Amino acid sequence: CLQYGARTLVEGGWQSLPFSGFEGGALIGCAAGTLNAARIKGVHTAMKSGMVAAEVVAEKLKLAEEEGAPESEGGEDGLELPPLDMTDYDERLRKSWVGEELYAARNF
Repeated sequence: CLQYGARTLVEGGWQSLPFSGFEGGALIGCAAGTLNAARIKGVHTAMKSGMVAAEVVAEKLKLAEEEGAPESEGGEDGLELPPLDMTDYDERLRKSWVGEELYAARNF
């Protein structure tokens, strides 16, 4: 029996990280290029990027609630918040252990 297997790696790393946060969205996980190519591992960094994004979203929603952010009409219940500004996510991701790990393996 002859078998062939291939795996495509979405190589990224520190030097190819895009600006991951923007108004209304964020690039998370493999889409953000969080693979550590030197170790050929990326699940842990992809998961952490999602956790960092969730933390930023929670903070933004709490802040919007405290400030009494104006709600626009739309959605099923008739209320919808304006898009969240996720630019803080990029800085938080780079300052987390994910950023440290990718920076250490940047010239692989």
